[in-house]
Amino acid sequence: MIKNPVFLFVSLIIVAAIVIVFYKVGTDPFLNIKQNTLEESASNPHQSDPVLNLYVKNCATCHGNFGQGMGGHPSLQTTKLTVDQIKQVIQSGRGQMPAFPGLREPTLTELAKLVKQFSSNE
Repeated sequence: MIKNPVFLFVSLIIVAAIVIVFYKVGTDPFLNIKQNTLEESASNPHQSDPVLNLYVKNCATCHGNFGQGMGGHPSLQTTKLTVDQIKQVIQSGRGQMPAFPGLREPTLTELAKLVKQFSSNE
């Protein structure tokens, strides 16, 4: 029935690889952006944005690279909080979000402004 089993096997492996790639891209569409941002920051420390790196390292896992929210964690794109209120949440935590009491000015304000930008980009 099957004239060339090697061809069938190789075809199935290729199809499986394509399905896996589409699944990975579909489940985290910002994965490449996140990796590129980190790679660029590591390779070009003079051009890196420390606040953006701080967000990617500590916040993006739950809130997404663009504040869209991930895995049931809240979107920052719909926040009605002011910059000062966001600073308070960052320092004190809220719900499942841990507190970051060691974060100091001016980094704290810059991070809060970055978060606020997500809601103004609607």
